[in-house]
Amino acid sequence: MTSHYIAAREKLIAAFGEAGIRKGDTLLLHSDTDILAEFLPDGGTLDQFALLEASLRDVLGAEGTLLVPTFTYSFCNGRRFDPAKRNSAVGLFTNYIRRRDDAHRSHHPVFSFAAIGKNAADLTADVSVSGFGKGSIFERMTERGAKIACFNIEFQECCTFVHYIEELHGVSYRYHKTFSGEIVIDGKPQPTEAINYVRDLERNVESNFGAFASGLEERGLLKKTGLGSGFIQTYSCRETLEFGLQSLAENPFVFLAYP
Repeated sequence: MTSHYIAAREKLIAAFGEAGIRKGDTLLLHSDTDILAEFLPDGGTLDQFALLEASLRDVLGAEGTLLVPTFTYSFCNGRRFDPAKRNSAVGLFTNYIRRRDDAHRSHHPVFSFAAIGKNAADLTADVSVSGFGKGSIFERMTERGAKIACFNIEFQECCTFVHYIEELHGVSYRYHKTFSGEIVIDGKPQPTEAINYVRDLERNVESNFGAFASGLEERGLLKKTGLGSGFIQTYSCRETLEFGLQSLAENPFVFLAYP
């Protein structure tokens, strides 16, 4: 292990600590990992991913759990979902975690998650067919007091948690749509369904979470920590849910670009 690697790891650990991540936390990470080259310029992509993973494991400790989104959308177009083989469509680091020997992946054929750490198996097992509703990963994270970190990516670009808030509230501009197909379990295809909370395209629905993000920041619920030329944003699932439901009660279109 080079001194350069050790120094980079110490910087990442310090930044996550400043961002409010603690040992024993359950953490969902959304990431833009391009910034890792700034901290480990002499390493390849896998070295950089290993650096990020090791830093997170150190911050979360043996009692912590790390989740990453491993969303795939091909099921909605009729393709079979194999959680053991299907690549995530939302970033190279998410596939890096998915392929770890100790990783567990949930079986929602569209909105799956991969997890490592103490509660990885429990969090990802027997999830609901609903991507954002009862029995979903989002509900489980909220019940466990989980945190979400946006690693060098703005809240507005990756806040899928907001759709959980929309579904709990029952917004008028989204509806449940069921997709049917096959999932591969233990090498054997079997029928399954996915219920997605989709936008009503006939109403020209366009999301915009900028105002909500500003409201979170004003209340100290969305924390931004510098990291080299980038940043980490962190927020609590419970606090964000409470503020989101309050915001929707005051303005049912707060998550939209326009009513």
